[in-house]
Amino acid sequence: MDRLTFLLRKARSTGLTVAARDGHLMVRGPRRLANLANSLLADKEGVLAALRLEVALAVFPGARVTIRPPEPRPAPVLDPFAPTAPMVACRCCRQMAWRRAGDGWTCDLCDPDPQRLAQEGQS
Repeated sequence: MDRLTFLLRKARSTGLTVAARDGHLMVRGPRRLANLANSLLADKEGVLAALRLEVALAVFPGARVTIRPPEPRPAPVLDPFAPTAPMVACRCCRQMAWRRAGDGWTCDLCDPDPQRLAQEGQS
C-alpha cells in the first residue's frame, strides 16, 4: 500500500470526508483531525489522482493499473539535399559540422573534405 492510499484510508476511518469536485480537493471533518487533513492537502495532485483511480477501480473491479511510458518522439528530419545546412546534429557523431559535398550536405567530422585534408597535410 502506498503512502497516499494509507493516508486516504486513515482519513476516512478517523472521520474525515475526502472527495473531488470540479478539480478541487474537498476535505471535511472535525478540527482535531486538522493535521491529517493538511497532510492530504499538501499532496493535492496526488490525492486527486488517487481519488480518480478509486473511481476507475469501482467501475472495473479487479482491474490492474499500469503506467504507459510516454510515446517516443520522432527523430528530427535530416534532408541532406536542402538548400541550407541541416539544423539537426549528425546521426553518427552528434555534431553540427555540416559542409557541402556535391549537391548535398555531409558531416565534416565523419566525412572530412579530402582536398582540405591534403592541404593541411602539406602545410
